[in-house]
Amino acid sequence: MINWAAHRAQVEQLYEDRATIIVARMQRDPKTHETAEVWVDTDTYPCHLDWQGAGIEASDTVSRQSQSVQVILPPEADIPPGCRMRIQLAAGKSILFKACSPIAIKPSHQLVGLELPEAVV
Repeated sequence: MINWAAHRAQVEQLYEDRATIIVARMQRDPKTHETAEVWVDTDTYPCHLDWQGAGIEASDTVSRQSQSVQVILPPEADIPPGCRMRIQLAAGKSILFKACSPIAIKPSHQLVGLELPEAVV
């Protein structure tokens, strides 16, 4: 049987970055009375950004590099599918990922797949 409390303590030792969850909300402009979608920061959680191995798809004309990235977060973090996520790295750099989707939720942590921004790809 897995000791989830001990496992969570081990996973939390990996957390060196901070993830800010950004969700889309409809907001009404008080001046124009028009409703528009705006992106709003909600919560910030400790995390670990996990870059997966890069692969290269070779063809006759173009070679294309692909890489995937996921983030490890506490299980209580509310991650709605399609939200955006800003990761503040321990090294000081901040990366805005344009879409995220939960992959797996365990009692000790959760994995969330991220879509790489254009500048990183």
